[in-house]
Amino acid sequence: MSIASTLKGQEAYAMVDIGNEPYGNNNYSSWASDTIAAIHTLRNAGIANTLLVDAPNWGQDWSGTMRDNAPTVAAADSNVVFDVHMYGSYTTSSEVTSYIDSFTSRGLALIVGEFANTHSDGNPDADTIMSYTRSEGVGMLGWSWSGNSGSDTALDMLNNFDASSLTSWGQRFINGTDGLKARAPQVATVYTGASSSSSGSTSSTAPNGYPYCTSSSYADSNGDGWGWENNASCILRGGSADTAASGSSSSTGSSSSTAPNGYPYCTSSSYADSNGDGWGWENNASCVVRGGSADGAA
Repeated sequence: MSIASTLKGQEAYAMVDIGNEPYGNNNYSSWASDTIAAIHTLRNAGIANTLLVDAPNWGQDWSGTMRDNAPTVAAADSNVVFDVHMYGSYTTSSEVTSYIDSFTSRGLALIVGEFANTHSDGNPDADTIMSYTRSEGVGMLGWSWSGNSGSDTALDMLNNFDASSLTSWGQRFINGTDGLKARAPQVATVYTGASSSSSGSTSSTAPNGYPYCTSSSYADSNGDGWGWENNASCILRGGSADTAASGSSSSTGSSSSTAPNGYPYCTSSSYADSNGDGWGWENNASCVVRGGSADGAA
């Protein structure tokens, strides 16, 4: 967990893939139980980010293992996205749509985490992948930017990592129908360095990077300025954790319920900081151990 401190506080922007294609075409019968165990390990370490879990069969799930066991994994953690990689097992429109439908029909979050318009084991139906993920509200990530070799060279979107030199696949994925620019015409401010929030009442994101709670009826029962919405922490607009309203999300006083970094203090006085990083896990969210190494007030 050497990068845990980097991930904490970036839950609104960073997802964590628990392992890229951790299972090939053999010995994947324990996929569900092993995936749940890995999720618990990350949560116990204080990682509250959305977690991506890859399918077996090198991500393609031709065996239907992830498809059939996804509800079990989702029941173990509500902030999980299932990740399928579409290559030679998805060469027809029906193969693409039926797999996506198997998740959306059950309310399970899915992303096509890898695909291209050509592959050594069969050319996937990239047009359907791009159009159907868009119409169904499913995420997609094309593979890959640059640096492939041999039979995978055709997967490059750029020639020699030159952003001004797109390959035909790069042109298709970025500028084509249902491509990146069509789906997201504006670049997210987190990538441009622009402020993602302001003190104005119209901002949807608090100065500490967390989204504002959208429900006007949300009750701040403990007065700490934090809420829980859509399986994630949110900031109550104008509350004690909203620096746009108060000028400070916390103080160095011992009575503050929020640490200087914007996270709530762990409320249990008996919380054991087993790894000494100053972070805890409480109420399905990260918290700061008062006086620990992550507590700037100390």
